Amino acid sequence: MGDNQRTTILIEDEESGGLRLKLSRAPGGRRGKGKVLTRPLVLTQPTDPDKARYHGARLVEALNEEAAARDAVAHALRAPVGEVWPLCFELETDLEEVPGFLWEALWVKPHNFLALCPQWPIARVVGSDHTMARMYHAPLRILAVMSAVGVSAREEWEGLRSAVDAAAGVLPVHLTVVVGEIELLTELQQLEADASANSNKWLKVIPLVDQQTINWALKQQRPHIVHFFCHGSASFGSEHISFATIQDRADESQTQESVTIDIARLQLLVDNRRLWLVTLNCCSGAESAGPTQTLAESIVEAGAGAALGWRTPVDPESAHILTSTVYNSLLSDIADRLDRAHVEGIVQLELAALGYSLREALSAPSMGALNWTLPVLFVARDPLSITIIEKEPDDPADLGKVHVSANDQRLIVDAVAANTLREFNKAFSGLTSVAELADLVAQALSQREVDDDQPSAFTSEEAE
Repeated sequence: MGDNQRTTILIEDEESGGLRLKLSRAPGGRRGKGKVLTRPLVLTQPTDPDKARYHGARLVEALNEEAAARDAVAHALRAPVGEVWPLCFELETDLEEVPGFLWEALWVKPHNFLALCPQWPIARVVGSDHTMARMYHAPLRILAVMSAVGVSAREEWEGLRSAVDAAAGVLPVHLTVVVGEIELLTELQQLEADASANSNKWLKVIPLVDQQTINWALKQQRPHIVHFFCHGSASFGSEHISFATIQDRADESQTQESVTIDIARLQLLVDNRRLWLVTLNCCSGAESAGPTQTLAESIVEAGAGAALGWRTPVDPESAHILTSTVYNSLLSDIADRLDRAHVEGIVQLELAALGYSLREALSAPSMGALNWTLPVLFVARDPLSITIIEKEPDDPADLGKVHVSANDQRLIVDAVAANTLREFNKAFSGLTSVAELADLVAQALSQREVDDDQPSAFTSEEAE
């Protein structure tokens, strides 16, 4: 499955009213005791590259105040070319200014902005009570809901189609597309009919009639990945995404979308779906609304493995760049990992690395000096652990109904705790459960404790 090279820094409130910074997790099991920041972090949103460099360098100074965090970052900065050692930040604070800190702009000389280097993608960690392992049985299922008043979804479709075509032959993909744009709908329905006539049922097209259309697609298609292209709002205490129906797009005078999904409803849609990734490719998709949670963050809190959104409203060109870059790199990575891990039956997928290709494309001179800082990626505390299964049950409800004996539970927990793949496979071979087994493995992983006192693989001298 590969080693977990993620470094996670926790920023939490201190009783005195300040901030405590703590190394939460790093390669080798290293953790820190935490340190109250001696200098208050007072930072504003940067408006140009020089201000962004100052912002990022000041955040690095804060990280260096905690010895374990400083050592861990120094270790991460020695990542060999070709490897990915993500830097992640978990915020547990009620201070309104902290979520506005631009961790994506971390700046270290001579590396420059770390998020623009392939070795050090940056993501924000979200704690969740939903500890669920994921399962995979071909094909990879993607659900795309694409419809916004005044903006064509054609380029979104072309970006997704390009990624699926590029993966052809190495990763089977089934794409379900829900659209409200009549001309595009007609075109895609013809494409679906032509593919079905050739016994190639890789595409399903659904007209967006109302919110029940989205509910039905999530339930019936059981996607691994969900892509939303729509309008979004995270202001004035109200966070929601909105979609234009077929009727909305047919009425040229219509300026509002009929389907609106608020943050609570969005969490219910995600809850227990075992989703790997949700993309909010919409205006304000990751923009904070005062002290409330962001839309993307709430999706991971509800149980998704990762959610990708935007800090501020973006133009359609930037939105389409997201689709054309993220899915090409993601599907390629999934195909590679599934191929290499097929014998094991377990895949570890590090979605914290997802944002690099997008940031690289957005850093082009024609895109604006700081556009690459706008995407925000939220991830669960651990990389996704995906179990490859031979067959899925016909009824999704059967996933959680098979009993796992107490002895089998002990074998699985012991195997996971010892990180012994042979013992895990031995336990797995005697079971008929799918989801209950996966949840048990995830629970064992989340409860496995790391000894805080075990020696680190690196020293503070190396950070100098």
